[in-house]
Amino acid sequence: MIKEILSTDSLFKSVISQREDGVLDVVTLKWTHEYVPGHGEVCESFWERVAGPSLTDTLESAENIAKEELRSWSGQPIDKD
Repeated sequence: MIKEILSTDSLFKSVISQREDGVLDVVTLKWTHEYVPGHGEVCESFWERVAGPSLTDTLESAENIAKEELRSWSGQPIDKD
């Protein structure tokens, strides 16, 4: 993993990693927990993939893709680094 970017509410994250061929891979995940009224939590919480992979060749482009995915899924602005 090269970089991880979290949404403002920390319920979504985008992970940038580099493949063996040097291409950068962007995957967006959502923190998921399943709760059933009257039964409680029915499984362990986990990160679920909601978008990606998106492939690109520069870190700047990968960060832009990650931030746009986070804005789209979380509905919140993502701080610039």
